[in-house]
Amino acid sequence: MSYTPRSLFRLLEEIDAHRLLLPHIQRPFVWDRDQMALLFDSLMREYPIQTFLFWRTKEEIRARRFMSVVDPDADLSQLYDLPKSAAGVEKVFVLDGQQRLQTLHSIFRIRSVTGVGANGTIVAKLPGRRSASSAEAVRGTPLPASARGQLTRRRAGDRGA
Repeated sequence: MSYTPRSLFRLLEEIDAHRLLLPHIQRPFVWDRDQMALLFDSLMREYPIQTFLFWRTKEEIRARRFMSVVDPDADLSQLYDLPKSAAGVEKVFVLDGQQRLQTLHSIFRIRSVTGVGANGTIVAKLPGRRSASSAEAVRGTPLPASARGQLTRRRAGDRGA
């Protein structure tokens, strides 16, 4: 067993490319909006958000993709990837960290980022059950300077690491 550091950006790319998957034994996504907001708040304050545990295998195990949008009522059977579930096909499963990774994927892959205010706060709508008319905007704490720069580059279309 080894420890390999990966950037959040790389993990999100691996989720997008369906290289990080969930084994069928994983429970569904259960976090509520407050838990999602607290994780985002911790990240913006540069608090540690723990480690993730991955399992690389070629065994035949039903593999499920992450949701593109958090939906507590999603039909998880629609997310199974049968070709990747087959024996002999290498896959990487998330064993610990699904709730955090699904939250971060949803937050950082949203398209409704309003922007960054003068004091460095980010405003975005969290995914959830509420209708667009009643969606609550989450106002984060000031972003660290490094994150403000990354957000500016991402919004300008720069796909750098």
